[in-house]
Amino acid sequence: MKGNQAALTCLVAVLVVASTTGTVGAQERAQPETPEEFVTALNDLRGSEALTEYPELDLARSQAVVEIQTGEKFTETDRQRMRNLLNALEAFQVAYANASSNPVESVNTVDAAYESLTALKENGGDSYATLGFVAVERFYGVQGERIYQAAQNASSTPEELRLLDAAVHAYERSGNTQRYSEIRLERDETRAEYENNLQRHDTLAADAAGFLETCEAACESPVALVTTSPMSTFSTYTSALGAHDAATRSASIASEHGLGEESNAASYRATTFDALVNAGIASASLVLAYALTMIGIAAAVVWRLSKWADDAQAAANDRIVTPQEVENA
Repeated sequence: MKGNQAALTCLVAVLVVASTTGTVGAQERAQPETPEEFVTALNDLRGSEALTEYPELDLARSQAVVEIQTGEKFTETDRQRMRNLLNALEAFQVAYANASSNPVESVNTVDAAYESLTALKENGGDSYATLGFVAVERFYGVQGERIYQAAQNASSTPEELRLLDAAVHAYERSGNTQRYSEIRLERDETRAEYENNLQRHDTLAADAAGFLETCEAACESPVALVTTSPMSTFSTYTSALGAHDAATRSASIASEHGLGEESNAASYRATTFDALVNAGIASASLVLAYALTMIGIAAAVVWRLSKWADDAQAAANDRIVTPQEVENA
């Protein structure tokens, strides 16, 4: 009985805690509605590192607080403007926090602030939006250069292009048209070169893969090649040589662009090299066998000719008549 009561008590406690936690979470997620709630939310941002670094936003925040506190009536339009401003400030704080650790993500986040400022301007909050855009555009410029520098040290061309795309976007919104044009041109040239090389890589890799699909005995061992396809050994060697060259060039392109596991070229290069060695050994073995056979045949012919010469000499000697034989006759 006591055990059941203890279990029931624990269950009730868990439910109470869960209910309380859910209520607190809901309250934290609740959007301000009244003038007082907006003033509190805006004042909570005062003195933050992000707004200290970008004082234009703090100025917009403080002006909004003054407007709310001195306004005669807080209309639905006012509420929407304050919500736009608050959303922009909160998004900017998140973007600022990620500025160093994840600059690309920070740009994606500050996009939300930019959109909120755009909505704020459309809702009649021009003065706040103007201050906000000054700060946000400066942030875009700082992050654009940070991302661009990261692109210069990227380990692969796909990663470099991803970073350059983000840098181009950041500089486009920063208002720095010259830097935007420079990085966009570099991005476009890098992408064009990469796509051209990638097409060559794919073609060369396909050639190597095509050989490996049909190499069969050559990919097993020299003995297998000699015993199963002796007549095609030399043509197989030529094909293996071409396939290995294609795989090597494909692997070189993959290495240049840091494709890593995205490319099978390195594997193809190793496998075609094995096939090339097998075909080379098999070809050399056949050449040696043919040479030994020809030497044997030549030796037999020479021996036979020598034997014939000896027989001819012996026969000739038998036909010679000596003076003694003439007298006796």
